[in-house]
Amino acid sequence: MSRASISRSYAVLVGIESYTHTRKRVKTAEEIVVHEKDKLLHPEKARRDKEAKQDKSRSAEKERLYLQQQHKTQEQEAQEGTAVGKVGEKLSHALGKLKFRGDSTSDSKAEDQELK
Repeated sequence: MSRASISRSYAVLVGIESYTHTRKRVKTAEEIVVHEKDKLLHPEKARRDKEAKQDKSRSAEKERLYLQQQHKTQEQEAQEGTAVGKVGEKLSHALGKLKFRGDSTSDSKAEDQELK
């Protein structure tokens, strides 16, 4: 490479980077396809593989428990929030229909100019 031009060296480097990037993407896509196939055809094997890959440390277990608890609280808030959310939507829709304005004199002048 020492005798090659800079542009040619750059082209080689770009080619190598894109080649490695493409190989990595193909490899991950292959792993995903094989995993999905195993989930459909051999669910027990897929479950065992998932458990084998799972981190067994205490901190990872604490994190999983925390995320499960956080997910449950979000679901509860979402269920409670649907009733409140519907009332809030109705209220904001009603207020939107009323079109409250801070200064009615300046707004009326602006509307008059828009109409002209």
